[in-house]
Amino acid sequence: MNNTANFRTCLKIGRDNEEVTKTQLTNMGFGITDVSDCVNYQSKDIDILVQGFLQDREATFEIKNDAKIGSTGNIFIEDGFDRKTGFCQGWLHKCQADVLVITDSQKQIIYLFNWPLLKQYAQEHGKQVTWWNRTDDCTGHGIVVPVFDTFANGLIRGVLKIPQQNN
Repeated sequence: MNNTANFRTCLKIGRDNEEVTKTQLTNMGFGITDVSDCVNYQSKDIDILVQGFLQDREATFEIKNDAKIGSTGNIFIEDGFDRKTGFCQGWLHKCQADVLVITDSQKQIIYLFNWPLLKQYAQEHGKQVTWWNRTDDCTGHGIVVPVFDTFANGLIRGVLKIPQQNN
């Protein structure tokens, strides 16, 4: 699969997960504003604004899909990439959301994490990982945090079950 096809596939999966998350939150009575196409919010890695989630103000959410969270039991947080042009920061550094949503399509679960607390915990206690990214021909860097740790350390705001689709 070439880079463009891979990007398009990932983008479609991401958009599908955004829709599932928005539907679940709407069904729970929260107001949703989609800002995923707004440049101001894209630079902060924020997909939606949620009314009624926080008591004092509108909450900002970033929605990610993690295809391996169900099998590894770990959250993967993208630190960045060593490209030929230099280091490119990952969403660990860009995301300014209140809530990080990670969808686990294997187990049909949506995790809602307190992003500022998870980010701090990951930087202090997470395991650094490095890999060769064949798609982009560069070295990638990330941090993994066991999902169990997020519960044990109060980093989780909620867990939602994705309803089964009737075919």
